[in-house]
Amino acid sequence: MIRFRWLALIGAVGCLACGPTGPQEEPAEEMVGALMDTVLTPFGQIPVAVAMDRDRWLVVAPDWDAAVVANFATGSHQPLGKGPGVDYQRPIDVFAAGDSIYLADWGMRRLTAWSRDGQLLGEVPLPEAAGGLFPKARDGVGWFYFEQPLYGGTDGVGLRDSIPILRARVGSTVADTVLRLAPPDVLEVTRENRTRVERAVFGGQEVTDYDRESFMAQFPPDLRSTASGLPFALIKPPFERAFTGPDQNIWLEKSKQGLDSLRRIHVVDSVGNLTRVLAVPTRGSIIAVGDSVLLIAEQWREGVRLLRARIP
Repeated sequence: MIRFRWLALIGAVGCLACGPTGPQEEPAEEMVGALMDTVLTPFGQIPVAVAMDRDRWLVVAPDWDAAVVANFATGSHQPLGKGPGVDYQRPIDVFAAGDSIYLADWGMRRLTAWSRDGQLLGEVPLPEAAGGLFPKARDGVGWFYFEQPLYGGTDGVGLRDSIPILRARVGSTVADTVLRLAPPDVLEVTRENRTRVERAVFGGQEVTDYDRESFMAQFPPDLRSTASGLPFALIKPPFERAFTGPDQNIWLEKSKQGLDSLRRIHVVDSVGNLTRVLAVPTRGSIIAVGDSVLLIAEQWREGVRLLRARIP
């Protein structure tokens, strides 16, 4: 399923809720130059990442239980810290806030903080109010933000609810609900004479056969027949991923047709103005934003290759 990277809520809530009214003139599209440098990885699915500095990126691949530092100065990658089994077991997510990087580790059930040069700073206590959830973002005054998952129940009807976004500090016993996201796209599916509601894959632009085939290719061959039974939405959302850059602008990756050779990025400022539109020459996905470069992940027959592109 397409993974939509979280909008860091520092400024983003205000941006989305209190943005400019009326139509905006779209900025002229800027073409990003050719992709440069490559770091090859064996990962099967598109990972998540944050910038450590210009050349190094912390990349997390949950399907491989991996957290690696991809170094474009050397064209290589190596495990973060002392590696799996010591500093972490099953990393599933990563985000940055201020000078620190936060790694969510499902295996050890803990959140750890790391310096930008890859040094473990220690474990970060999770707010009791979070109920075991891992945060997706942290603001400058210490609030963590969480996405409360929906529980569909035996018939899946609960998936039609809106998705709560919670806020809590370390030591909080009660979490605030700061907003609710629109419910996910769902479809009624009948299997074995039983009808239930299931979340749709994708779900905008029309979902094509190429999109379905690309999605199926992410699964190991022995699981593709099972994945083929998942319900597909008829259209895609307007955006697939979102990031905050070092300048606190919000970078939105637009959906595209499967055979389109360009990825388009909308850059939105802290009050909701569309400031830039970039076209990136890739069929892959933009997974992180640095000071002057984008990090791009492309699937190929032997894994995922990481590439950089300069921001014009």
